[in-house]
Amino acid sequence: MQFELTALCLNVKKVTVEGRTYCSAIIAREPISAAEREQNRGYLVQKVTADVGVFDQTSSLEKPTPIKFLCTLVSAAGGKSQPHLLGVVPGQTGKAAA
Repeated sequence: MQFELTALCLNVKKVTVEGRTYCSAIIAREPISAAEREQNRGYLVQKVTADVGVFDQTSSLEKPTPIKFLCTLVSAAGGKSQPHLLGVVPGQTGKAAA
């Protein structure tokens, strides 16, 4: 299942380890549920995995920018799930996404 996620993109990083290339992004989003709003003030910041193409698609990123990403859910530690960024929705890089 794929979905769109609008988040403030703080950083996108690409590293190569022993010939394999990995990509991750630091994103921040506003609390959605009432429980998240009660427990947090401001943005929720998290590091998520990303396809290597996301690094190239965010090449114009110079400061924190709201971006709409195409995502899927992947398994995370503790039996939880987290988003995995597949790409940037066309026309969304560097623009305020609604």
